[in-house]
Amino acid sequence: MHIFKDAIYENKVVFHYKLPLSDVKPFRESALFENKIYFSMEEIPQREIFLILHEFGPEKIDSFEMRFGIGFKMVASYLAEELASFCFFSDFPFKFRFFYLPHEAIYFFDCFTFENFRGLGAVHSEVAYVIDKYSAYGFKEANVEIESSNTSSIKAFSKIGFEKTEEYHYTRFLFFKRVKEVIL
Repeated sequence: MHIFKDAIYENKVVFHYKLPLSDVKPFRESALFENKIYFSMEEIPQREIFLILHEFGPEKIDSFEMRFGIGFKMVASYLAEELASFCFFSDFPFKFRFFYLPHEAIYFFDCFTFENFRGLGAVHSEVAYVIDKYSAYGFKEANVEIESSNTSSIKAFSKIGFEKTEEYHYTRFLFFKRVKEVIL
């Protein structure tokens, strides 16, 4: 019954965070991560694809392929050559669910840290890696949207220096949607 209810009605609050690329807070990770940016599904090693498939199922692999097909990229963190975390990002103007990503801005989304690596700073490591690379290309800001219930992501991105700038109150009933934006 709960699944059916979720298909009919959805109500949530999503926070929008921004970070000028010059304002990244220093953070000492608990572990030394290696980071890599992937531009296509074909670049991801087969063992990582199997890990993601096992953790999330085939729908996640389909969503990865769709995202790479659009032109989004994925940054991954590795510890001792084991996939610890990943995060998708956009580096080109694009209309997302609640906002339009401007030129010279980055948008992070769908970040995930595997359970054995949580609390070690993997997200900070990969986001700081992308920010460092894109600062050199003249990019000015980074953005992320996080559901209000996702307190671990809110904490991780706040540690990096992201500040909440907007709230989106999203309600959907069947095919009718309402979004109320609150600028902070």
